[in-house]
Amino acid sequence: MNTKNTLSLILLTSFASCLHGMEGQEEIAKAIFSEPPLIKQKTWFLPFPHATSINNECVAFGKGDSVSLFFPLTGETCSTKFKHPTYVPHTALSQCETLLATTAYDEFVRLWNTQSGKCIMAHKVSEVQIWSALAFSPNGKKLAFITCPGGIHIWQTDPPNKLETYYEDRDATAKLLFIAPCVLAYTRFVVRPLNRPNRGLHNTACSVRLVNIATKKQLGEMPCGTSSIKSLVQAHRQPHIIAALTGYGNCEVWLWNTKEKTPTQALLRRPGADSIALGADGTVLIIGTDRYDHSLYFYALSPDASSPALAKATLLHKMPLVRMSPITNVWCAKNNLLIIHVNGGGELTLWKPSKELQEILAPPVTQEAESEEKAEPEKQATDPQPN
Repeated sequence: MNTKNTLSLILLTSFASCLHGMEGQEEIAKAIFSEPPLIKQKTWFLPFPHATSINNECVAFGKGDSVSLFFPLTGETCSTKFKHPTYVPHTALSQCETLLATTAYDEFVRLWNTQSGKCIMAHKVSEVQIWSALAFSPNGKKLAFITCPGGIHIWQTDPPNKLETYYEDRDATAKLLFIAPCVLAYTRFVVRPLNRPNRGLHNTACSVRLVNIATKKQLGEMPCGTSSIKSLVQAHRQPHIIAALTGYGNCEVWLWNTKEKTPTQALLRRPGADSIALGADGTVLIIGTDRYDHSLYFYALSPDASSPALAKATLLHKMPLVRMSPITNVWCAKNNLLIIHVNGGGELTLWKPSKELQEILAPPVTQEAESEEKAEPEKQATDPQPN
């Protein structure tokens, strides 16, 4: 059966049937794959990593007061240990993998050269708590993180040791990522007391806000209901397409093509969802579920006829996994090797997609599209988004 024709047929299925007719969707999905869609390559057990960041072909993971680098494609661990005086809760790698950023309980944020193993920048943050995972800009020249209470710190890494700017937002929480060199998306959690007679009760609201860190101008905001946001991801080839995962039971996925003024509503609900990832072009959504289901779900994303924003999801395939532990990190690499990190047991599994799934995750890039992709960050840095 022709994969592309079958996929087109699936995309015609309505959003409602995706939510309420999962069994029928899965039967159709099985027909489009003539072979298993994921081929397991290898599994490693990292000793209880508590801070993991994955980028391209390298994994930075922390254990206690030290951080190590691991390369899943070769199975090698870097001999250099990045030692800290106290516990390390957060790590981040630049896209070129030459810079490593870490936070520690001594209230210092540190920048390391991964090749020499030397700390090239260390600053103490005066705020009460460092909230967030760190994030590098696409070119690696900026480092961002969130403090509580306070806002977003943007540090310049080239040359290091210079605070570039500070964006105040006391409602900013733990997730952030760069859409372009000067455009940042971050999560917010607002708690407001209700009026009498319901004294003591509170109203909560979550959202993803987009800002230009150069001008400190707000570019847009995506409401994400009332449950906290536990994951924020983007598509590698189309970084302006982002997805957020909210909730701790009946979880919801929200999608936003940030080039559009109006974000989508809740894209779909998946009970027990622990982590999400987007395919390279933002046309496939991958969901990893908790220990009670422990499966990978692949959804095709398609435009709504009434809106240019991505707004519909159709189940392509469900892949049950054997190990009954929550999948806390699902990542779709640029070369479309799927790396699944299972927390608790420290299991890290490398998967290779079949040829059929590869075509769905990331269709071949034409020369014209490749030139547009290279020009996009510069264009977004000057005039990135509509008001």
